Amino acid sequence: MSKKKKKSTETKPAEKKTNVLLGIAGAVFVVMIAYVGLQGMSSEKAPITAQNAASNASIPSKVVKAGLIETRPVLPASRYRGRVAQIYEYASKIPEVLDKLYCYCLCKENPRFRHKNLLTCFTDDHASNCGVCLDEAAAAWEMTQDGKTPDEIRAAIDSTYRRR
Repeated sequence: MSKKKKKSTETKPAEKKTNVLLGIAGAVFVVMIAYVGLQGMSSEKAPITAQNAASNASIPSKVVKAGLIETRPVLPASRYRGRVAQIYEYASKIPEVLDKLYCYCLCKENPRFRHKNLLTCFTDDHASNCGVCLDEAAAAWEMTQDGKTPDEIRAAIDSTYRRR
């Protein structure tokens, strides 16, 4: 008589580990897709104007009065240290200037960020890890302190970074 081997229906430990890892990876992927989808929906909101500002009290009045493209507030400088904290502080003081500047790290074109302008970089942690954003904002601050207008600052920044 010949002995037949029964097929085992039990999964091996390595297969269990692989299945668990695939399940976790799938869950992470679904959460990331949902997050990206929600971010896209939030960027389609109508711009805040002085007329509808009363309905959105979380928007600082300085932002509403300036008629900015980016209406989210700059993150608090207290979240950071050193030069990064200093430049986030500057950004919070000159949103009307940064809102008019193109960010030359190309985050506007990057689908991961979808930034509107340089001010947008300071409404999240992006600028804290980007030398281009920090350098542009520092230069804008210095020129503001020197009495330059936002249009003059934009021309200077464009002239400096467009060549790169």
